Amino acid sequence: MAETKTPSPLPPLPVWQARSTWAQALLVASVVANAAGIDLFGALAEIGLGTSPDQVVETGVTIWQTVAPVAFGLWAWLERRAPSYQLVWPWTSDSGHT
Repeated sequence: MAETKTPSPLPPLPVWQARSTWAQALLVASVVANAAGIDLFGALAEIGLGTSPDQVVETGVTIWQTVAPVAFGLWAWLERRAPSYQLVWPWTSDSGHT
């Protein structure tokens, strides 16, 4: 039996234009940076947020590195729990409509 698609009542939106996609990308980037041990302290010290790790810590960087994955994940979840658009991949021919 052939499965028939029902049209979505939501207007289509390309995946790359959705805020939830960017939130998920930032979530993955922050987790990978933390797992890889990328040190933000050195980069932030170079731009003037402190000359020692202790001074950089006082700016809240360690708190941000800890909280960022949770914040980005929560943002992505909030964006998609009550969608206003149907996310579609740009290479699909029907763009979400049948």
